[in-house]
Amino acid sequence: MASRPKSRSKEAQLSRKPSRLPNPKASGPAAAPAATSRSLPHTIETINPKLPIDGTIDVVEHDSSAASTTLGPVLQRASFSISLKALPASIASTYSGPSRQVVTGYTVASVHLWLSVFHNAVTAAQHLLPIEEVWYALAFGLHHGLPLHRLNPWFETWWAKMFPLLGTLRSDVLRSLLYPCYELGGAAKLDFVVKRLWQLTGDLGESNPSRYAELRVPKNVIEWAEEQAKADDPGGSV
Repeated sequence: MASRPKSRSKEAQLSRKPSRLPNPKASGPAAAPAATSRSLPHTIETINPKLPIDGTIDVVEHDSSAASTTLGPVLQRASFSISLKALPASIASTYSGPSRQVVTGYTVASVHLWLSVFHNAVTAAQHLLPIEEVWYALAFGLHHGLPLHRLNPWFETWWAKMFPLLGTLRSDVLRSLLYPCYELGGAAKLDFVVKRLWQLTGDLGESNPSRYAELRVPKNVIEWAEEQAKADDPGGSV
């Protein structure tokens, strides 16, 4: 497949903050909302015990869907002990310290992934995260202007672990991989997903499992990819 069109400048990338995020101020002070049930999961973990620990980041995960702009009931909470020097200033100042805010609007696993990446403490289990968690990690990174390329090494291993038999991927899985591959997978992975999806269905419709509907491959890239797919496989094996 020919080289895909350039997507955007670095400045444009950092300006694409997901627009449906809750107001950080609405999250309240450091104390997480009280659990509605005594059995509500609450993870307490030190991200990297080898580093000096001087902060805590609290995460509250809500039940939510792409059809709603409001957060649903609390599903789980987490408190991560972190090293401030390992984190970008935007994260450390907002979510750690005396006036820190609670992280809401994302999943515990997606925030945990970013913290693990910054602390050089990614675990084997994080290479087996569901696709949905990749979307929420991207949403969190874009909203806070984080360098998405820091996820690339993790994504390479995640891809290999999750999809050892690429030829067996179903169309619904391929549709949910278009955007993550566009952001993290590089040309080769995106080209594979595009070609395989076209062969199976004859169209390149995306599937977004997150609550952030604005996360999608730019229209011009999809149109270009479709033209390339048509040229490689004019019929499309529907």
